[in-house]
Amino acid sequence: MTSVIHVNPSLRKAAEILGDARKGMGLDGFPFESKLSMEPLVSKWLFDFKDREDQLGELYRQIKKYTEEHESILGAYPDVTSLVRDHHPIIHLLLSSVFPVSLSENIYGYASGPFMMEPFYITRGLQNLLADATVELQYEQFTEIDKISYTVRACLIILEKYYNIPLDQVLPILFSLRYEGTSMERYYKTTSMLDFLEVKTRGPAPVIDYKKLDYLLRHLNQSEVWLETFSPDVFYFEGFYLAFMNDVTEVETLSRLRKLLLSSDSFLDFNTAKIVANLTRVYLSMLDVEVGIFAVDYPFEKSLEHRYNLHYPIVDNHLEYLFTDTGENIYARACRENRIQLIANLEHEDYLHPVELHLLRKGFKSLMVAPLHDHEKKVVGIMELAAPEPYVFTHVKRLKLNEILPLYDVSVEDSRNAVDNRIQNIIQEQFTNIHPSVLWRFSEVAFNYLNRQGNNSDDVRLIEPVQFRNVYPIYGQIDINSSTSIRNNAVKQDLVKNLYLISEVLEKVYAVTGFHLIKKLSFEVTNAINSLRVDFDINQETSVNNLLVQEINPVLKDLRNNYPKLIETINNYFLEVDSEMGIIYEARKDYECSLNKINNTISHYLEIEEVKNQKIIPHYFEKHKTDGIEYTMYVGQSILQKDSFNMHQLYNLRIWQLYSMVEINRQIAKIRIELPIDMTVSFLILVFNDPLDISFRMEEKRFDVDTSYFARYEILKKRIDKA
Repeated sequence: MTSVIHVNPSLRKAAEILGDARKGMGLDGFPFESKLSMEPLVSKWLFDFKDREDQLGELYRQIKKYTEEHESILGAYPDVTSLVRDHHPIIHLLLSSVFPVSLSENIYGYASGPFMMEPFYITRGLQNLLADATVELQYEQFTEIDKISYTVRACLIILEKYYNIPLDQVLPILFSLRYEGTSMERYYKTTSMLDFLEVKTRGPAPVIDYKKLDYLLRHLNQSEVWLETFSPDVFYFEGFYLAFMNDVTEVETLSRLRKLLLSSDSFLDFNTAKIVANLTRVYLSMLDVEVGIFAVDYPFEKSLEHRYNLHYPIVDNHLEYLFTDTGENIYARACRENRIQLIANLEHEDYLHPVELHLLRKGFKSLMVAPLHDHEKKVVGIMELAAPEPYVFTHVKRLKLNEILPLYDVSVEDSRNAVDNRIQNIIQEQFTNIHPSVLWRFSEVAFNYLNRQGNNSDDVRLIEPVQFRNVYPIYGQIDINSSTSIRNNAVKQDLVKNLYLISEVLEKVYAVTGFHLIKKLSFEVTNAINSLRVDFDINQETSVNNLLVQEINPVLKDLRNNYPKLIETINNYFLEVDSEMGIIYEARKDYECSLNKINNTISHYLEIEEVKNQKIIPHYFEKHKTDGIEYTMYVGQSILQKDSFNMHQLYNLRIWQLYSMVEINRQIAKIRIELPIDMTVSFLILVFNDPLDISFRMEEKRFDVDTSYFARYEILKKRIDKA
């Protein structure tokens, strides 16, 4: 039965839930006076049914009699409580023509005073919907229409009812219904019936012309603009309105899925992927289903899901087994046949692939797998759905899923493309020598190449060379003095220390074991020590390291496990050596630390100065770390995409070279006290006055001097460096 709220305590909770949800609609602080009145509905009854002789005629006579005995039913009430207190016996009767008792269980509807929070009348169907103790009802604002304030909506009603200007003033309201602790989610769109709502005035109303109307409609999101025209001192509302809530879960879920899936990078964000998975459950009306999505190329590439960062599988870390020779499974079959595959009951299958067995052990009984495609219809991803109950995936569910798969296809492809683009940007920024100053030329060449492809040119495979003519080279080098000698001394120091230490250890090991192998290793250690006393070269470093790491260390580790007396001796030795390299690496570490600190200081200075120098004139710049830093700059008109080059800009950069020598030397002097091994630097500047041509070498991915005529520049550089 349909009931009046305030005389039926069992309906209070449903009304409060609905009232709380309506608070989110912006009804707090509503400026217009609103009074609840049944007079419009009473008048309709008394006019429409006075001549009826059927059941409606009997109801008419009851209402007429009640009205004559209780004239206050025609008055206006400031709140719901007063009306219900005085007239609750007749309210149900009055509304029976709107909410038929026979349909009450199937109608989600209510009656409310104009712009009031809680309803005064609610259908049995809506009561049942909101009866659960965990239910949550929330006003949603997914679209710009949803965000129009109720002050503006009230003004739209004034335009419609008072000024007879036809507008879509009954804007729909969207509620979401959720049950706490579950993923269940339903959407209900409320449409209002305003037949019993009246707009009244105090004093003269303003004139509304089309110019004013156009101005108002262009400011739907600004309540203050509307209130300047429709003053609450002039307009007020009486009566009530009816609302009907229609289940639009499937339509709204599909709309939200479309919005999320067609936005860029939707599957690259974990939270968005979770929302998509939940909306998929809601759309399919399968709340206990797990949804997984991951990128894949068919045939399968093992590392692809990590490369694309699109990796939300139910099968956990078993992806590498999906496309092996261990037997076919539902995933491989979906990709091979390129269509949705079902397993109704995993427990009743004659054969289960290890991946399917893994899912069964995880508690899943039924499975549905769909391949996802790119625009060329290649399989680029997989969508998987798994349920703990058998026989939940039917042909109908397959058809329903198939309707939305194109959205997932687009989203997965877009997400993969977004990752590819990011990877290309990283490669461009981090790993190639395409300097920003010359990137414009590479873009021109790429565009020309694409243009030839579009025109079906015969030379479509040929990409034109990237060349800059008549540019001036600027070369500089900051070298660490005697770096080779310093390193050799560090290596020799580590090796000698290591050999003497291991010699003592081997003596103790031989005393305990008497192994002839230990005697042989001791002999090789002694020979290595004698050899280092005479001379040192790079080959000795390699041979001694191999002796220590590949021959002696494995023997010591094995003996440590079998001879308790040797545990302390061998453990003490391994505490002295580097845990990763297996040798003493102290002096060499000091050398590398000093070298890196100097190189980083120089490199950091050059990077800061490069930003400043680009403002003098855009130019090509590259630097390389060796035992020190060397840099090359090319400047000239052909490098400039715009502006012009003149010689004083070249001279300015050469003067900067001299200045940089002084500044770098000063910075090195400041850090020398911090270096484990003291080092100094020398400077080289090559002034080459003739312009030359440079070209980008595709194989080496770098610029180089063009033609043999200009090769003397490179020869001169090498000869000066050797000197």
